Amino acid sequence: MRGTEVEKEELLGQLRNITNCMIISDLRYVGKDVLYSAILSLNVDDYSMKEWHDAIIYLTGNDVDKSIGKAAAKEYLCDYYRHN
Repeated sequence: MRGTEVEKEELLGQLRNITNCMIISDLRYVGKDVLYSAILSLNVDDYSMKEWHDAIIYLTGNDVDKSIGKAAAKEYLCDYYRHN
């Protein structure tokens, strides 16, 4: 890492921060409305498709095709928490 570059938080770590969880595994116990708002606040392009894919698997237990793209992956997570 160069002197002025700041290492960005990974997607699940950022969700942990936004929701004030102590550890990432606590995300599974956060209210769906809180997690929905946290996901909605994320900039889709700040994270790789791998991070979005990993978040879907970790948070929902579902797998999706990585070729859906980052915006669709974010929408998938939003829909999951909006409708479940």
